[in-house]
Amino acid sequence: VTIYGDDSVALEITFEPDSRGLFRDTLVLTSSPCDEILTVIVVGSGIEADFIYEPESINKIIKTNTPFDTTVNLRNTGTTELEIISITLEPPQKNLTFNYAPPNGKLSPDEDMDFRLVLTADIDTVINASICIKATGDCDVEKCFPIRITSQTTKIMADRDSINFGYFRCAPYAAHDTIKITNEGATAEQIFTPVIDPPNSPFRIVNIDDFTYDIAPNTTIIVIVEYLPVAEGVSTATITIGTSDELNKIITVE
Repeated sequence: VTIYGDDSVALEITFEPDSRGLFRDTLVLTSSPCDEILTVIVVGSGIEADFIYEPESINKIIKTNTPFDTTVNLRNTGTTELEIISITLEPPQKNLTFNYAPPNGKLSPDEDMDFRLVLTADIDTVINASICIKATGDCDVEKCFPIRITSQTTKIMADRDSINFGYFRCAPYAAHDTIKITNEGATAEQIFTPVIDPPNSPFRIVNIDDFTYDIAPNTTIIVIVEYLPVAEGVSTATITIGTSDELNKIITVE
């Protein structure tokens, strides 16, 4: 490089670290014809913007039209502060609504925070997409992780909607019949204590006390109904079996 009297020239120095940390080097510039030596100390700091998340993927079966809540933990594994500026569902899904909280947050190096994600599907479907998290700071970073959401309508089924015990002689005699309650859906459900109305009728449930019972997918529970008349006449009642999908099963007995 030739520099004339009362002139100057700019030297461009490029710093491209391949790892985090502090870098120090020396530039030695020699001029002629006097062989003067100019020494320049150059110092640079390599920073890294990065974060990790847990879980690394979501694969869930959820109830249609029922919000599914989950938590994603983010940890800043870089060397600079990051601000989470967006969490998006990519590509957007017309049948899956997506919300998260808090709306944003700042993370110092080695700091972590939880985000609450809420997913709701409005039809029975299978959705494959990604949740993308974007952060900004001295450097910007964006990461995505896969999700697979299978939404299904719950299906608690009773094998009958009525029981007819027929006619009996006027003598203490107990007859029994059964109701099969089956979870035909893909998610665990609950059934609650059967309620007989009127409560003073000659019908009762003999194999179940007060309870809340978890019923796994493709599982059947047997409810035994007893009929023990103590007087002449026709008796009629209803048995209501409460279910967590709020589609209670009502069986008429007589």
